[in-house]
Amino acid sequence: MENKNILITSGGVETALNVVKALRISSVFNCTIVTSDMDPDSFGKYFSDKNYLTSPASSENFIPEILEIISKERIDFIFPCHSSEIKIFAKNKELLEKFGAGIIVPNESIENICSNKKDFIDFIEKNSFPYPRTYKSFKEIKNFPIFIRPSSGSSSKGSQLIQNILEISDSLVSKESDLIIQEYIDAPEITVDAYRSKKYFFSVSRIRKRVKDGKSIFAELIFDEAINLLVKDLLTKLNYIGPCNVQLFFDNNRFYLIEINPRLSAGGLPLSVRAGLNIPEIMLKDYFNHKINVSLVKEKIKMIRYLDEKFV
Repeated sequence: MENKNILITSGGVETALNVVKALRISSVFNCTIVTSDMDPDSFGKYFSDKNYLTSPASSENFIPEILEIISKERIDFIFPCHSSEIKIFAKNKELLEKFGAGIIVPNESIENICSNKKDFIDFIEKNSFPYPRTYKSFKEIKNFPIFIRPSSGSSSKGSQLIQNILEISDSLVSKESDLIIQEYIDAPEITVDAYRSKKYFFSVSRIRKRVKDGKSIFAELIFDEAINLLVKDLLTKLNYIGPCNVQLFFDNNRFYLIEINPRLSAGGLPLSVRAGLNIPEIMLKDYFNHKINVSLVKEKIKMIRYLDEKFV
């Protein structure tokens, strides 16, 4: 096996633990895993080989601290795990690689489109992708229910189902310019875990049957070539490079794209790994020029997630 020193940032989020688990079962790489987080009690440190305390990603000290970890631990590759970090790592990609650490993230301009939901809607509209009817203001709405969410953010924070006009408060109206206001589609939500590079495209789809805090806690694999082709076309036209998860609805034989998150999944990545798409391992293989062969398990596997404990 090939030895690699790995840095996983934001070690206290679910995505980080997903990546740790995926790398631990690799048959190609023997990974020494270093985690970092701004929380001294982040759970990532209890599942990694070494842990570092860093400043928040928004701090000017963040990248210098990451570079120090890279040098000290001879880091070969970085997995950023929180949405707030992706743009920062994209901006500093060349600097990180000069210090010897590989990373695969979309470039800064692409990340901007993905992280701002209004910009993403503009992109899919210009490229004729299907999406739910979207309103510029509450005054345009004639039919209810509707669904609103912030134009930026993660984990479904600030999202709200509105059944009628009486539920539209003055406070919502005052910030409508920062909201995505869309028709409500009463259909199962599908999430697609995907990875695209200049040479490869892979994806696995799942129905999110139960969600908590914006993350799948009960999901089931589905296999639909039309979904794979739609996501491949989206990422190709976006010129997207890296891991991501794409969310959409399927209703009345039609797809509706909702959003794209330019990072590994917090909720459903373990199900994709179980299906044979170990995206963290694939990223290492791709970056370090290994041949990649993926054999997906064509079974309707269900995943149920639950809380667990660790005593230290």
